[in-house]
Amino acid sequence: MKRLWVVAIVVVLALIVFGATIAVLYNGLVSADVAVSEQWSEIRNQYQRRNDLIPNLVSVTRDYMSYEADLLVNLTRARTEWANSLSQSIESQIAAGQELDAVIGQWLMTVENYPDLTANQVVLGLMDELAGTENRIAVARGRFIEATADYNRQVRSFPSSLIAGMFGFYPKEYYTGSDGIEDPIDVSLR
Repeated sequence: MKRLWVVAIVVVLALIVFGATIAVLYNGLVSADVAVSEQWSEIRNQYQRRNDLIPNLVSVTRDYMSYEADLLVNLTRARTEWANSLSQSIESQIAAGQELDAVIGQWLMTVENYPDLTANQVVLGLMDELAGTENRIAVARGRFIEATADYNRQVRSFPSSLIAGMFGFYPKEYYTGSDGIEDPIDVSLR
């Protein structure tokens, strides 16, 4: 009778250990699966950030470059008209001087409001943001690949592979490239 109790206790303990092992393996698979999904969401998040941010930055950069170019063209034209008016009537000189004053005032207001802002710096800022955004995407892709590798290792390793098969966990595909949204954005400032 005592021997029967010992066998029963050993069987119960073995079932508890077996059940605990299955639970630990299952929970590990679930955690790895969630990590893969989380990392894929981060990739999508970074692509969405790029698709939201970059076109707006390109537009602002293009507009500023156009504004600065127009301002310089207007300034050059007004100076030329002033120089040409010197051989004309006083009224022509006054009109050319007033136009030159207006353009210089506009230029000075821009310089006072944005003393360090030039089209060159705006373009450099855009380039920095492009590089930073692409780096964020590359990091997110790398993390997804790592999470996928960890998950696939668990799904294919013994004894997790037994549990994985029973509960429908199968290896996942690694990041392979674009399906549309992942395509780089064409950045044209013209």
